[in-house]
Amino acid sequence: MKADKTSSNDFQGSVTLTSGEMKAGNYTILVDPIWNESANLDPDFKKVLIDIYCPEILDLHAVPDQTGIKLLEKTFALIARKSEA
Repeated sequence: MKADKTSSNDFQGSVTLTSGEMKAGNYTILVDPIWNESANLDPDFKKVLIDIYCPEILDLHAVPDQTGIKLLEKTFALIARKSEA
């Protein structure tokens, strides 16, 4: 699987799956924008758009910061265990 990251200006960046396939399952999508000063020029600049195209209905919801940090720690631990195997 291959993904590419693009950033065309101060306001937009994206990660696109460019080859391969993600199997059906449960995934955690981390979206944690870091705003630069230009984001304060207009409230619309801080709107986050997430496009996911798949044949199933998805349930996306925000979690509190501490929950997100715990999910991230769990993911890093899982990756570390897999790389040791």
